[in-house]
Amino acid sequence: DGSLWLVDSESVVTRFVSGRKFSSNTTKFAMYVKRPLKITTSENDKNLYFLDSATNKIVVFDKESNYIAQYSAGQVGEVKDIYVSENTRKIILLAGPKLFTIDLKHLN
Repeated sequence: DGSLWLVDSESVVTRFVSGRKFSSNTTKFAMYVKRPLKITTSENDKNLYFLDSATNKIVVFDKESNYIAQYSAGQVGEVKDIYVSENTRKIILLAGPKLFTIDLKHLN
């Protein structure tokens, strides 16, 4: 969609479109994301993916701020980064020197 999405440590999400700032419903994000480490999406993705370092989960919202799903990183260790591909329906997690994958079941 050509937007730039930013998240701060308080789970406040800001969207920029063609240099214009748009605020999101931050209450919804803060209910599910305690300590955001990363937010990711692409222009072709339908959703936003948050890496929550407090819970070691990936929390999914649509681009209208509606909660969709969450995925636990389980016992893989502390996740430092994620890559999401809605085309292949996978999340790739970086935990230490290892990569792990999670299936995006909400897309089925």
